[in-house]
Amino acid sequence: MNLQKIIEKCQKSKKWTELEEYCLTPEFQNLGYVEKNKHFITSSKLKDFEKCQLTYKLKHVDLIPDPTEKEADYFIVGRALDDLLTYGQDYYQSTYETVARRNEKAQKVQLTNTMSKLIDQMHHEFKNQTVFAPNPKKKVFFHEVAGFILKAEMDDYENGIIRDIKTTANILTFDPKDYELQMSFYHWLVEENTGMRPRVFLEVVDKYTHFSRSKMIEYSENCLLGKRAELLSLLEKLREAHDLNIFIRSNIEQIVFNSPYYGHPQYGRWTETQIY
Repeated sequence: MNLQKIIEKCQKSKKWTELEEYCLTPEFQNLGYVEKNKHFITSSKLKDFEKCQLTYKLKHVDLIPDPTEKEADYFIVGRALDDLLTYGQDYYQSTYETVARRNEKAQKVQLTNTMSKLIDQMHHEFKNQTVFAPNPKKKVFFHEVAGFILKAEMDDYENGIIRDIKTTANILTFDPKDYELQMSFYHWLVEENTGMRPRVFLEVVDKYTHFSRSKMIEYSENCLLGKRAELLSLLEKLREAHDLNIFIRSNIEQIVFNSPYYGHPQYGRWTETQIY
C-alpha cells in the first residue's frame, strides 16, 4: 500500500498506527526531508513559512529543487549520530561508510575520516552521559487540524517524556530558544494523542575539537504553552495562504538574500536602492 492510501485509511479511522509504522521504515527515513514530509506539516515547515512564505511555497508546495540542497557535512554528522543511536550499529554500517575520498555515485552515505571520528566521539559522550536515555527509540505522532496532517517525529518518547537529540558546534553557545517552537509543537501533538502534557528534554552533544561535551535541557511547561498560541496563529495563516494561493515574500533583506530561491523567476531579486 502506498503512502497516500495509508494516509487516507488513517484519516478515515482516526487511528495513526499504520502511518507511524510506515514513517519509521528505513526506506521512508532515507528519503530527503522535503520528499518525506510533502504530505505533512512539521515544525520545520512552519518555521520556513514564518520566515518567508514564498520560499515555503517554492520549496514545499511547488517542490522546486533547492539549489543548495546538497547536505553540509555538519548535517550529515548530526543525522549519522541520530541513526547510530536510534537504529543501532547494523543499520549505521549498512547506511554509512568511511572513505578517504568521497564519490558522488556511491550507494552509501560517505563519511570522511574526520567526520567518522567525530561521530564516534559524540557517540561515546552520549553513551557516557548518565542523564541521557541510553537507547533512544523514535516515535511519531500525528494530529489533523485545519485540513493539515501535523507530524512530529521525535528521537525518543516513553512514559510521558520527550527527548530530542541535538548536536551543536559548541555547547557553550547552544541556545534552547532556537528550538522553542519545535518543542512546543511536539508537546502539543503528544497532548492531543495521549491526553497528557509531557516533559520535554533536549539531549545536547557538541563537536568540540578534542572531545565532545554534553548537557540536558528541560523546557518548562510555561515556556511550551506560551509558544502554543504562536503555533495556532501560524497554522491559521498557513491555511489562509493555501486557500488563497497567496504566499508573500519576506521584506527582510537578510532573509531574501539567504533564500535558496533568490533570483528564481517566481522569487525575484532585492531591488531596493541603498543610500551610502
